[in-house]
Amino acid sequence: MVIQVEGYSDAELKAINDGAYRAYVVGRGYLELSDCQQEAWLWILEHEDKVNDMRDDEGAMSKSDLSNLGNHCYKAALAHVRYVMQTNNKTRPQDFATFTVNRVQDLLPEVFGGHSFTTGQQVNEEVKSSIAPNEGGTWLVTIIDVERAFKQLTQEQKQLLFELHSHPDATYKDAGEQFGLTEAQVRRREVKAIEAMIDYLGGPKVEWEYQRGRRSNRDM
Repeated sequence: MVIQVEGYSDAELKAINDGAYRAYVVGRGYLELSDCQQEAWLWILEHEDKVNDMRDDEGAMSKSDLSNLGNHCYKAALAHVRYVMQTNNKTRPQDFATFTVNRVQDLLPEVFGGHSFTTGQQVNEEVKSSIAPNEGGTWLVTIIDVERAFKQLTQEQKQLLFELHSHPDATYKDAGEQFGLTEAQVRRREVKAIEAMIDYLGGPKVEWEYQRGRRSNRDM
């Protein structure tokens, strides 16, 4: 369901509703989608000046500003989801993990630490845990969530991420030579694989261009 409001372009409405939907996904249905949409629109109404500043002289938003708009709505709706979770379950803010490309990149070395990698159907022994992603918990649960998301990838995606994140000296150039790809292709495939993990984990969508230079020092 997409809420329609006068005075907002279709692209802006999509960004707002997409942001609310991502918060709904992170909450794994803990609140209704309509509750998340309401929180997103409350943020819009409280920050109309900021929204107007995102528009150009012709009243349109760039792709970057639309992404920022969606992220603001996502964060506002997610904050409400977590508030309700914490109030009802007596949990702490740190019990809930938000997954982004950068965060998953930082966590993958922890996931691969001490594990062996094979080219078979299974990379590691299956994680025996009933805790769903983003339901809250400890650092160990966060690592388990990321490992479970990793297991949803194709074998090619697993191999690529393992090559890039299992060793601190790994470079895009070396990975490209191993897989017969250019560095740009390696970067795109890396982010596509991580975005697939984020879809499973319930995090914000990103564009791979934002990650350029993320680990540029590794290619030097």
